[in-house]
This record gives sequence, structure tokens and C-alpha cells, in this order.
Amino acid sequence: MRPISREFWGWALYDWANSAFAVSILAVVFQLYFVDVLATSGVDELGKSINEVTLLGMTIPSGSLWAWSVAVSMIVVVVLAPLIGAVADHAGRKKRFLLFFCYTGATATMLMVFLGVGMWQLGMLLFIVSNVCFVSGNVVYNGLLTEVTSTDEEVGFLSGFGWGLGYAASFLMLLLNLVLIRYEIPSKEWSVRVSLLIVGVWWALFAIPTFFWVNERAKPKPLPPGKNMITVGFSQLFRTLRCLPEYSQLLIFMAAFFLYSDGIQTIISQAATFSRLALDATMDQIIPAFLMIQLVAFFGSLLFIWIERRVGTKPALLGSLAIWVCLIMWAMVMQTMAEFYVMAFLGGLVLGVSQSASRTLFALMIPKTHSAEYFSLYAIVGKAASLVGPILFGIGVLYATRLENVPVVNSMAGAIFPLLLMVIIGGVILMGVNVDRGRAQVKTVSN
Repeated sequence: MRPISREFWGWALYDWANSAFAVSILAVVFQLYFVDVLATSGVDELGKSINEVTLLGMTIPSGSLWAWSVAVSMIVVVVLAPLIGAVADHAGRKKRFLLFFCYTGATATMLMVFLGVGMWQLGMLLFIVSNVCFVSGNVVYNGLLTEVTSTDEEVGFLSGFGWGLGYAASFLMLLLNLVLIRYEIPSKEWSVRVSLLIVGVWWALFAIPTFFWVNERAKPKPLPPGKNMITVGFSQLFRTLRCLPEYSQLLIFMAAFFLYSDGIQTIISQAATFSRLALDATMDQIIPAFLMIQLVAFFGSLLFIWIERRVGTKPALLGSLAIWVCLIMWAMVMQTMAEFYVMAFLGGLVLGVSQSASRTLFALMIPKTHSAEYFSLYAIVGKAASLVGPILFGIGVLYATRLENVPVVNSMAGAIFPLLLMVIIGGVILMGVNVDRGRAQVKTVSN
């Protein structure tokens, strides 16, 4: 085992800090709380919550409203991310940008402790703010990856190590959430709300080493006469877009990433809603499944480091996508929680591989001097995909009741099928990426 420098620890610990948000807010606890408590309009004659709200005169299922809330946050990210990356690179102050997004997002997450029954409007607002900050912070955080590493091998190692720490943190946070919720600490009404507060505190607290241990190597560039940081940011963004055609292999990869990332990220972000609607699962049943995903994904991220050294990054990624195709097909016909647990185990095993390998491949094919700019494009591609997926999934939820009595498939098959196609097509496009040529283009093209 190689010695890990303090700066490597500082960079990777941000994965540890913000991964608590990714799993507890985006994937499980807040998602279920939003669907079952916030986005409700009273109770029926049996005393069960009515999981729908009225918006602009339309009745919308809470599951669809959640999926579309995710989509709205992604629209904001798609608009802001390219400017954030360009300005961060020009100003040479990635850490300051990361500091702002980290603590704004953590604060919005902590404020979720005040959300009660039916407060879906405020819940949407706090979620959108926190999720925008989560993703935008990752733009500059990922941009720091190429600054703290000096070789291609270090890029792959540190990317996998960061994902591994993130999954370990997610496991511990979900375990704490489960204890609080199952044993109703401090009370049934407040157990989930306290869990949300702890996620924000965790994010803010464990990010501190990143800001002390990671060095800011980029130097601020002087502003041209008559320009300000915003206009320079747009200028750099347009210059980056003009240069993209010269990086043909990077463009092919981004097209593939757009599609397969859509399928995978939507499956992960909507898995709790899927199990709730298709399998009638409770929060007590769902959280253990996500605990398993985080634990297995931790070892999957470490497994990626081993596999990547032996077969290469691209073959490792293609292998993980093939497994994802099989798992998504299985999800369309799934009928029991036992099957869901098995799928959670297998999905967790390849999740770390697919995420870490994608970040590594992208980092290898971009110019280091403009890393935040290009990682902003990486975020746009990934989150634009994450915008399409939840919208399609939300539409599928609207028609779920029509599939309840259809043989073989479950009620959520229509919501999942588009995601299957995206992963398959993305994998086929990825086969055409020549990584060596992409790395050579970075060295020969003046940017």
C-alpha cells in the first residue's frame, strides 16, 4: 500500500464530507421524506397520507414532483456550471469557490430540520439550493484533482481512493440515519428531521481539512482591459467550446458519458422511489439496502484501482456498464424486496467502478491548465443527462398504475425502460473512444 500524502488525504476527504449529502438527501432519507411527508395533501379515509399535491391546477403524484425537483436543480447547474469553471480557472481560486458552495449547501441542508408535513414548497427550495451547491462544488473539486496529482497513475489512484472514502462515509451516515429513524430518536416526528440536520453538519465539518491541506497551485490571471470576471468567464467558456472539436476522442467520450450516466444516475437517485412504488417498501426496508450499496461500493472503488492497473480504465468501465445493463433489465421484472437487496449488492459493486473510471478517463483527456473549465463541462454533460432521466422517470410514474396488472413486468417498467436504452447506447459509443489518441491530442493541441 502506497503512503498517502496529507494533501491527497485533504482532497479525498471532501468526498467523505459531501457523500453524506449524496446518499441521505438525494438518494434515500430526504427523498422518501419528501414523497411520504412533505408532498402530501392530507389523509384518506383509512388514515394514509395522500401522496399528491396540486400545482398550477394539476394534481401531481409526489414521486413525479420529486423527480422533477431533481430536474429543476439540474437545469440551474447546467446554466451555472460552465461559468463557474471558467471563472475559477481564471481567478486561480478554486478553493474559495469550493468553500462558498460547500457551506452554502451545508447550511441549506441543515435548515431542512424545520420541514414538517405538507411543506413541499420550502422543501423543494432548500433541496434545489443544496443540490446546486453540491454539484457546483464538485466542479471545482474535481478540477483540483489534476492539480494535486502529477502522473496519470496518481489520477486513477486518487480518484478511486476518493470514491472509496465517500462510500465509507455514506455507509456510516446511513447507519446513523437508520438508528435514529428506527428507534425514533429523539421522537417519531423529529427522527428524520434530526437526520437531515446531521447530514449538513457532517458536510460542513469534514470538509475543513480540504481547505487547510490542499494547495492552490493555479495562479490568478490579470484581467484584460475593460473586462471583469464575469465577461472573462464567458470568453474562456466560448474559447473552450471552440477548442472542443480538436479533442475528438474527448467529444466521443462525452457523448457516451451523457447517455450511460443518465441511466445509472437516475437509477440510483430514484431507487428509493422505485422500491416504494413498485415493491411497496418501507423506509426501514429501503435504508438497509442502501447501506449495503455504500459498503459494497467502497470495496468496488478499491477494486477499480486493482482492475484499472491490470486491464486499463476503459475496459473496466465497459465491464461495469455491461453489468448495469443486466441489472436494469432485472429491475423491470422485479417483484420482491429480496431481489432488490441482491440487485443492491451487485449494483454497489460496480457503482464505484463506473463512477471512478469515468472521472479518470475524462481527467486523462483534458488540459491540466484549464481543468475546472473542462470539469464544468463534465458536470454539464452528467447533469444534463441527470435532467433528462428524472423527467422520463417522472412521466413513467404517472402511468405506473396502468402496468400494475400487466404480467411479468412491474408497475415501474415504463419508467425504467428509457434508462436501459441509454446505458446500452452509451456503452456502444464508449467502445469507439481511443484513449491513447485522446491523451495525445491534449499534448499536441495548443489551448
